[in-house]
Amino acid sequence: MLEYRKLREDDTALLEQFECDDEISVRSFLVEQAIKFQKLNLTNTRLYFNEQGDFVGYFSLYNDMMQIGKSKRRKHKLSSLPSYKYYPAVKLHYLGVDLRHRKKGYGEYLLLAALNLIIKTNRHFSSAFRPDYC
Repeated sequence: MLEYRKLREDDTALLEQFECDDEISVRSFLVEQAIKFQKLNLTNTRLYFNEQGDFVGYFSLYNDMMQIGKSKRRKHKLSSLPSYKYYPAVKLHYLGVDLRHRKKGYGEYLLLAALNLIIKTNRHFSSAFRPDYC
């Protein structure tokens, strides 16, 4: 359905064309910070294009950590996890679909692509949260 590629340093003009007036931070991250963050290895941003080659959306992922207290571990049936203060995590930093390409299922497509990328990558690294289907 959509093709993707990794964000490049020479994408500035392409990023400027992205319209997302209803979520200003989604556009401002893409235009003002995404390339810099990618160069510093703070985020990994993928750009998505439709069959006509139009830039329809993007997502950015980053590594982080998260706290999961005892009550949350019990609630989410994670009580078998060792009791650490922090756990490694991959987080979705931003996801955006250009206003001109909304209502076509691209947002759902991008979210599933991000989740699939995390699951695929997780197969190659240690993680306390590896689901059975990885």
